[in-house]
Amino acid sequence: MLYGAISAIRRGMPQIQKAIALMEAEYREMPGLVLTLGEAERLLGLDQATCERAVDVLTQRRFLKRTPAGAYLRNHPR
Repeated sequence: MLYGAISAIRRGMPQIQKAIALMEAEYREMPGLVLTLGEAERLLGLDQATCERAVDVLTQRRFLKRTPAGAYLRNHPR
């Protein structure tokens, strides 16, 4: 996990912001990481609603993209 994500979590960010920071950190640390929502929930220890919201935000920001199979991976601009 990246130091920045840990620092953000320790500073008492709202739950959704913590989830977004944690998810970004994991995807940055593990190039090629592809997760379904269920896998992300388990890996990151998030409840379903928080995980879905974090993925939605990161998809809207174009940090993540959804595969045809419904999994999420980091969106690398060409």
